[in-house]
Amino acid sequence: MIYRDNKQHLWPFWRSQNPQAGITLLLSMLLLAAITTITFSLAAVGYAELATSTDLLHTEPILYASIGAAEEATFGLKRNESTLVTSLGANCDPDFSLFSFSLLSGLQSTITNQTKLCNVNPNNDIEVEVPVTANNSSGYALARRLYLYDPSKNTVGDSLYTNITFRKTSSSIASDIKMYICQLDVDCVGPWPGTSNWYQANTTLSYNVDVPVALTSDAVAGCCSYEVILMNVGTQPGYVEVTTTGKTNGVNGPKGLPYLNKKSVEIQSSAGRLIRRLRVLVPVQ
Repeated sequence: MIYRDNKQHLWPFWRSQNPQAGITLLLSMLLLAAITTITFSLAAVGYAELATSTDLLHTEPILYASIGAAEEATFGLKRNESTLVTSLGANCDPDFSLFSFSLLSGLQSTITNQTKLCNVNPNNDIEVEVPVTANNSSGYALARRLYLYDPSKNTVGDSLYTNITFRKTSSSIASDIKMYICQLDVDCVGPWPGTSNWYQANTTLSYNVDVPVALTSDAVAGCCSYEVILMNVGTQPGYVEVTTTGKTNGVNGPKGLPYLNKKSVEIQSSAGRLIRRLRVLVPVQ
């Protein structure tokens, strides 16, 4: 009887405590969150698909625009058409930012074409192949040559280059590469029988070992411009990494090799978020 009385006494309390109160609201919030997440996901996918479709639509026009700019640049440089050459710009700064370029108009209104005309490679770190040559004066005449000079003046004065570093990147001992440097205003007549006029002579390059050479850059004295000769007297072609530094606007830093008897036209065509960059080397002599 006591147990029954207690149970009847507490019954109103248990009836007032509903353990499922608010569950419908919670389920509704979870359902709305799931629907919202799915909606935003579908919207993001749709936006990406629309952007991709737009990019595909712009791809061919940008390609043709960059090729058209290259053709105009080639024609202007080969024919020395002054108006077109001027519109190509003359900023040889290796910086690829938009501010380095000049606007080239007259191709397609929906495509932005920008160009700059360079005498110096924007990359100061290049790798060159050194073919096998005979270890004699004939082989010396056929050796790989690089030139360090100021292309804006085309003289044998100050080249503006302050350092050049060589590193043999081919590990095979069958490529026996030797390096020579001669000032352009000095007569260095081959390493046979040899001469004392070399700035640097008969230096053997070893695999993965840097060989730095300090260069004289003196605008007051007008010195110096250089010719670099790489000879491979082995039996297998080899490769050499060449890194150069020099002065640009009076500041020493990375500086690419000049283009000998060529000009480089850097072309940047853009539409929307797509950008195509093209480099054309045009012989000018």
